[in-house]
Amino acid sequence: SEVDDVEIFRICLEAWHMLAHDLYQTENEIKARPGGNSVLNLGGNGSSNGAASRKYMYGPVLTGVRQVMIAKMAKPEEVLIVEDENGDIVRETTKDT
Repeated sequence: SEVDDVEIFRICLEAWHMLAHDLYQTENEIKARPGGNSVLNLGGNGSSNGAASRKYMYGPVLTGVRQVMIAKMAKPEEVLIVEDENGDIVRETTKDT
């Protein structure tokens, strides 16, 4: 996902979004079931183990994706409010730092 091409990055971002959405939906479905949020899953059908293992398997990968997304986010313009030599309050913009 660390590519310079904007279109390829958007495609990768959409793929990661679909994976994260699927993991989130699966997790919520398990919690909504009776006994789904039990730590030991006593009396359950054991299907939550697969979802939990997917969650933990993709956890470090999704952490890396989050870091890449934050690094690629559009940076807001830095603005300083200063007083000029006439005593007027003016906005000063700075270059990317």
